[in-house]
Amino acid sequence: MVSSQGRCVCKSKVMYVDDDAFNMTPFEVMCGMLNVPCITFTSGEEAISHYKATLDKKCCPKGIPLVITDINMPVIDGFEVAKQIRELDQATDGVRHRVNVLALTAHVTDKVEQNVTKSGIQEVIPKPLEHPVLKQVIKEFYNPFI
Repeated sequence: MVSSQGRCVCKSKVMYVDDDAFNMTPFEVMCGMLNVPCITFTSGEEAISHYKATLDKKCCPKGIPLVITDINMPVIDGFEVAKQIRELDQATDGVRHRVNVLALTAHVTDKVEQNVTKSGIQEVIPKPLEHPVLKQVIKEFYNPFI
């Protein structure tokens, strides 16, 4: 959205994707405590669609600088979410910067670690997500001014 002065007034947000709606409220509360705007989705399809729509906004240089996705989801899992977001980023006009994509899982296995690298996920965060961990993730990976 553009103001009357021609400036972008959209707010940068952390995107959280998890098929278990029970996990949304704690995430939103923790983001509120950290004063970080967030947007949540319960499916990979919705998240990818929203991410693409955000990229299509010509006024926003970086609407979503950080995506945190659950790995184990039906239809489109977290690996595929990361892969498609990476592909969308590469398809942009070169002005945008690479989004940070992190994954959540309760089970880190060798197979998970192999797929992390292939899909473009930068880091795996253990579930359940706790406030000190989210605070560190925000500090390290969330830059709304990119």
